[in-house]
Amino acid sequence: MCSFTKVVSEDIKSTAVFSDDKNNEYRYLLTREWDSNKKKATVIMLNPSKATHLKFDTTIMNVHNLMMDYEGKSYGSYSIVNLFAYRSTDPKLLVNRRQDYEMENDKFLKEAFDNSNIIIVAWGRDFSKVNAVTRRDINVRISNVIEMLRNYQDKIYIFWDGKEDLNNIKPRHPVLLKSHWKLIKYNIKSRFEIDS
Repeated sequence: MCSFTKVVSEDIKSTAVFSDDKNNEYRYLLTREWDSNKKKATVIMLNPSKATHLKFDTTIMNVHNLMMDYEGKSYGSYSIVNLFAYRSTDPKLLVNRRQDYEMENDKFLKEAFDNSNIIIVAWGRDFSKVNAVTRRDINVRISNVIEMLRNYQDKIYIFWDGKEDLNNIKPRHPVLLKSHWKLIKYNIKSRFEIDS
C-alpha cells in the first residue's frame, strides 16, 4: 500500500524578556530560533506591541516569515528589540512609559547587536500622529541609538520595497512587509535625518 503523506515536525525556541511589574508592561527582547547553526538577525523597531514568547502579532509574523526564507534559508534565528521597551499598540501612549524601566533597554540592544550577523533598522519613518513631546522623545532616542549603532555599520540593513529611491530611503516598519521586499545595506553615518 502506498502512502501520500508524511509528518514533519520542528521545534522553534521562543523567548521573551519582560519587566517584572504586574502586567509585564515592558518587553526588552523577543527571540525565535529554529536553527542555532545558521545566521542570526536583529530587528530594531519603535516599541513592542502584543507579541510574547507564545504569541505572534502581524509585525512579528511578517519578520518571521521573511527570515525563514531569506537568502536561501541561511538564517536560523532573530531577535526583536526596540527603541522603547514600553508595550503599546499606539505610539501616542509612549508618554506613559517610566524611565526607570526604560533604562534597562540599552543593555538588551547592545547584546543583540553584538550577537547578530545583521541588524535591521525598522523603527519606521512617520511619527506625525504622535504629539510634539513624544515626537521629540522619539527623535532624541533615535539619535542615542544611532550612536550605539555606529560600531556596527557593516551589519546595518533596512527593508526596501524595490521601488523607493535609494538616495532618499528611510527605515520602514515591517507591519506592511511584503514577500518581495529585500534587505539592503544602510549607511547610518550619512542618512539618518529625522523629521521633527
